[in-house]
Amino acid sequence: MRLCVTAGALSQTLADEARARLTRRVYTHYGSTEAPVATMTRIEGPEDLRWHRVVPSREIQVVDEENRVLPAGQVGLVRIRLLDGVRQTYLHDEAASRAFFRDGYFYPGDLGIFRSDGRLALHGRVTDVVNILGSKVATGLIEEALQHQLQVSGVCVFSVQNETAEEEIHVAIETAQPIDQTRLAAALGSELQGVPIAHVHFIDALPRNDMGKIQRDLLKKSAASLTAGESRQQRRRS
Repeated sequence: MRLCVTAGALSQTLADEARARLTRRVYTHYGSTEAPVATMTRIEGPEDLRWHRVVPSREIQVVDEENRVLPAGQVGLVRIRLLDGVRQTYLHDEAASRAFFRDGYFYPGDLGIFRSDGRLALHGRVTDVVNILGSKVATGLIEEALQHQLQVSGVCVFSVQNETAEEEIHVAIETAQPIDQTRLAAALGSELQGVPIAHVHFIDALPRNDMGKIQRDLLKKSAASLTAGESRQQRRRS
């Protein structure tokens, strides 16, 4: 039996459980309705959960905002070559069609990076970026690193404007257990370098949609109430 997982990231815990209880043949797929399966990766080790293998017959590129192909090691916009005969428009939605279909490619709205061996890692959504000291930084790797270091089931990093229109960083951590403050400070210090203040919120369950993806917008809307509550902690860097 082969188990194929798509529509969201597979955690190490779920991968281990699936391989132990169902089948050793566990795969992840990356693709969409507009651009069907573009990667297929068999999960054999920890790196396979992050670094995807492009299907030989498919073409994926990572490009900059001018649609120039980026070399390995640089984060950019993911685009997938459309299959022959695929309609390059959305019905009755010209604006969305122009945004997602361009020059024979589908732009799914993901950030990604290629490794020198041709494997692809996703760095979150184009909208999942925060401004740190004037630089736009993708949150995907930060969240992944914090989740691993803190050994929690979920982390969401986002920014919200304060009363003076300044962007402030918020870190929502999904955990029912207390986290050692020394370990928390060390993790935040290594992954949020340059951030003078970070609001940390401990939440029993992060809001997720039906596919298990964290609903970042809901967290942003509730940031004020979270910050005012007892779950708030601040980290200041000198």
